[in-house]
Amino acid sequence: MLIRCELHAHSNLSDGLDSVEELLQEAVKRGIQAISITDHDTLDGTLRALEIVERVEMPLIIIPGYELSAKEGHLLVFGEEKNLKIMEKGIEIKEAAEELKKKNCITVLAHPYQFYRDGTPSPSKVVSWVDAVEVFNSRSVLSFFNNLAFNLAKKHGKSCVAGSDAHSKEGIGFGVTIVDTELSAKKVLQEIKDGKTKINSKMFPFMKILKEGITKKTKKRI
Repeated sequence: MLIRCELHAHSNLSDGLDSVEELLQEAVKRGIQAISITDHDTLDGTLRALEIVERVEMPLIIIPGYELSAKEGHLLVFGEEKNLKIMEKGIEIKEAAEELKKKNCITVLAHPYQFYRDGTPSPSKVVSWVDAVEVFNSRSVLSFFNNLAFNLAKKHGKSCVAGSDAHSKEGIGFGVTIVDTELSAKKVLQEIKDGKTKINSKMFPFMKILKEGITKKTKKRI
């Protein structure tokens, strides 16, 4: 079964604009079968998503995860709920990846090269420690960075994933990773780890990124 996965999305429990429930509802509307709410340095979004899907019987697989603010740059972390561990902010990617691997978690370099967004500026120094590379991020202002990330993954034999990096429900589904497996979070993660992925993606409009930024600033003032 082909499963469309949204592996990078933020709710208003970190720096996103919309609630977890709104993101999940949008994912269903857009034909997403699996989603991870990867809020920054917290599992609150993931836990909320798991609760909602179970309570309302929403047709979605929740892939537990979060985005770690590591020393060299951001790192997406995925795993089974019982094994996921929040690593300390500022930890080195090597140390974090080694510890998370013991718990059967998967680590992914998030938007590498994009230093202005806390992506790893020199990913070639740390790529050997991770399982995969986000080779497409829909909020990359320049496709040049996505091309660099793709070449990095291929050179080092790493699995390739896409991420919308959605900061609102409007951004859901712009960066989709496709796997062919059973409808379970464990199976999806195994396919990603094994590099059996395909990418379906398009850029999130720059003007909408600006609009989101303005909305965030307005809400902070209120």
